[in-house]
Amino acid sequence: MTPETISFRVRYNNTKITFHLKVVSLEDETLYTQRLGKLLDDESQYDKVYKCIVDALGEWSDKMPTVQEIDDAGKIVEKPIGDGSILEAVREYFKERTPESERLTNAAMVTFRNRMVPEVDFL
Repeated sequence: MTPETISFRVRYNNTKITFHLKVVSLEDETLYTQRLGKLLDDESQYDKVYKCIVDALGEWSDKMPTVQEIDDAGKIVEKPIGDGSILEAVREYFKERTPESERLTNAAMVTFRNRMVPEVDFL
């Protein structure tokens, strides 16, 4: 059985980034949640919280995220966010912690984690 990939696009202002994240084990998600929880207990650690989210997005990516841009002809094109390893590219693209980058990465992580929750039907 191969792991499932969840693909989705996050948009904030004029930036649209498409992520392709592989479904992770409960163990990996729990370790991430514990690491993040320890950092959230201290408001002075928010730079580390941001880095934790960015690293998880890079580590869990199944393929290179892309960003939508408008080319010289006015056409919308999807371009990889960087070169090299996915983790390095994600770190480089989101190296500067700005309100936009925080919102994009946080929305991506919330969307991904919510999508991994199995659907439940009440009978």
